[in-house]
Amino acid sequence: MAQQQINVRDLIFQVSDGAAVPTWTQLGGLQEGGVNWGANEAVEDTTVWADNGNYSEEVMQRGAELSLKGRSLMDPATGVRDPGQAQVIANAAKVAVASKVQARFRYPGEPNWIVWACTVKRGEESGGTNNKVPFDYKFTRCGVPTTTPAP
Repeated sequence: MAQQQINVRDLIFQVSDGAAVPTWTQLGGLQEGGVNWGANEAVEDTTVWADNGNYSEEVMQRGAELSLKGRSLMDPATGVRDPGQAQVIANAAKVAVASKVQARFRYPGEPNWIVWACTVKRGEESGGTNNKVPFDYKFTRCGVPTTTPAP
């Protein structure tokens, strides 16, 4: 089959419950998101006089961040949130060593999940009179990413 453009909206994103054998839960209500593969990078300028005015650098630290935005989903009768959103909220409340959680993502057809140990930041949930409650989550990769086969 010929290669095709990839739809951002087809991103499959799941969060772990942190168990030894994790339960992965898909995040609902997504509207926008993506990966910044250069977030938290650090470089050292290695330019010397012998470079004759040509810039040179070495990457000292690699980083990445995934941001997801959407609409908060909740059952109005029970107050129960979308399971994926509830897990993200729980993960974002963790501190110290426990703050490193797992998330994974891929596009349909990709044979492997990209798995991150990451921290989670829960952003602002606000709006005006005629707005729905949004969510804004940021996942900052910690360490080297891994992969695992997709079903």
